[in-house]
Amino acid sequence: MTMKNDVVQKVCENFCLSQGRGELAVSDRNELWRVLVRITLCKVRNAVERQGRQRRDYHRERAPSAADGDGVQHAIAGRRR
Repeated sequence: MTMKNDVVQKVCENFCLSQGRGELAVSDRNELWRVLVRITLCKVRNAVERQGRQRRDYHRERAPSAADGDGVQHAIAGRRR
């Protein structure tokens, strides 16, 4: 729920600021919808990418097993201490 609210707030903020600076010329309701959808899609894509980056964590990587050989797991285990 938070992500949806954040996106909606950012869309409104972006639209209002752009409109105030004269960057958008919205002449009718249909054009307004197109602009809002375009801004929303960009914000959602950015939010999804940001979420994906935050979930990448090297701690989640699988440590090599003893079957992988040459003592790599022992070296990794020693670094965690």
